[in-house]
Amino acid sequence: MEEELHTVQRPKKNRGKTRRRIRYLRRDQLHVSVNIGSLCLCALDHVTPRSMGHQEEPISTHQLQPERYLEENTPYLDVEDSDEEDYVEAFMTKNGTSPRPLCQAETVKTFCHSETLQELISNSPKLPTRKLCLVDDMAIDGLSSTRRAPDMQVVPLTDFFYYYTSFRPHIRFSEKPRGYLNFSPQFHLPFYSWRCTDQVPKDNRRKADGSPLREVFDVRFLRGKASETAYKVDYLCEGQLSVLITAVDQRTYTGYCFVDTYYQPESRRPAVGDYCMSDMSEDSLQTDPFFDGRHDSNMPILDPAEYFFTVLEYQLGVFRNEWTNTVFQIANRVQDYIAKFPYSPPELQSSLSKETQESTVWLRLTRNTLIKLITSLESTIHCWDNHTSKEQSSTLQENRCLESIRETFLDLKIRLFELQNVLRQCDEHERALNLDNIDAQKQVSHLQTTSAISNQTATNFLLHIISPITVAAAMLSMQEKAIPSILGPNKLSFFVLAPILIIFAAAVARLIQSWDRILPGLGQWLKRNEVERRRTMDIELADL
Repeated sequence: MEEELHTVQRPKKNRGKTRRRIRYLRRDQLHVSVNIGSLCLCALDHVTPRSMGHQEEPISTHQLQPERYLEENTPYLDVEDSDEEDYVEAFMTKNGTSPRPLCQAETVKTFCHSETLQELISNSPKLPTRKLCLVDDMAIDGLSSTRRAPDMQVVPLTDFFYYYTSFRPHIRFSEKPRGYLNFSPQFHLPFYSWRCTDQVPKDNRRKADGSPLREVFDVRFLRGKASETAYKVDYLCEGQLSVLITAVDQRTYTGYCFVDTYYQPESRRPAVGDYCMSDMSEDSLQTDPFFDGRHDSNMPILDPAEYFFTVLEYQLGVFRNEWTNTVFQIANRVQDYIAKFPYSPPELQSSLSKETQESTVWLRLTRNTLIKLITSLESTIHCWDNHTSKEQSSTLQENRCLESIRETFLDLKIRLFELQNVLRQCDEHERALNLDNIDAQKQVSHLQTTSAISNQTATNFLLHIISPITVAAAMLSMQEKAIPSILGPNKLSFFVLAPILIIFAAAVARLIQSWDRILPGLGQWLKRNEVERRRTMDIELADL
């Protein structure tokens, strides 16, 4: 996630003390100070002159004057005066007054670890040498948000950080919250982005153990042997879209938007300047990054609920596009591999030893990848399907957004079905491969049986025919004195001796083959003789 931070810098005399409630105009263009970097935390304050009602209040002239909101600018953690050794744990648990599951705090701490915060305080951060996004000292791991968040935003931010760092889907909103403090809708949309490139995409954000926050998977194996000649490699990159809207008071709402962009090419990677007005053109727009730059900030959406649903609608479009491309690419790779696989190769030994082994490895890796994708997309759809408030709506804008969101999730269900269909194709390929292997093994077994029978016949011929004849010839070729008189050294003796030796060799071979059956019978016969002998001896002793 190479990302940017969008924020408005206020004059020093009002900085940290005031917040302008203003409708943006071109002639009142605000000064934007940004640095290009590796974390995109879009923290724009959307101010509305009303709470959750639907009656619009006109923005009068006096409302353009700065108003003080002390609660907004009072951070929950006072790093300078605090004795806490682990600020992240204190933030995630509210100093123990609001305990959370330990797994959530530990997940966030693996990325937002306190060592980085101490590096920033000591002005010696261990950051890459290239330019980073450091707006208001924002580190690449989001620790500045934990230091500066007001007390009323701690609870929603703890959930927000957990779901973002854990790469898990989550959707939460309520049409009728009980007070503005309970209004903190958020959504987290994890996805896998398909990239075919000659350079490995790398996420420079590191956890405490040194591993990247988002993983990149090499899936060149999907091409099979074709990957050996390809100059570009296929990668699956983890990415996530996360947005939180939380209240400061009844009129002021703060939005947080975390967007992963590290996997995108440098030339197409979003930058802060993409959302700013251009001084070179009077017709340029100040666009809202929450809407992926497709909404004019000079025409703000003042109702926070409408704003949240509109943002969800736009970000779901980005989410759907990523999944559509990923499903399309992986389906093509799998279909091409299966279509070109040689099910009946001419060389059976090669099929059993090499082709089958390669296809087995391919099936295992492809299945693991598909299961990973299906689980992620299915979990996201499950979050929406099980939301109790998704059918409720209050305004026409919310109705329109909800209808568009429902259509997007229907489209995502089609993508999920396509992934499941690809997994079924892998199952069919495995069954076809097993049948092909069975046929090949039958043919090999038949050849081995035929060869064994031929070898057995040749062995019997050598043992029963050739060997006795050779022995007979050797015996009759000895010196005349060494040959028994009954076997006079003549042709008749040879023709008599050879059959005798053949019969003898056959009898010995038969005896050896039947020895397993003869031995038990011989043992029983000897045992009976021994019993009979002892009985006879007992009778004789009794007579004596």
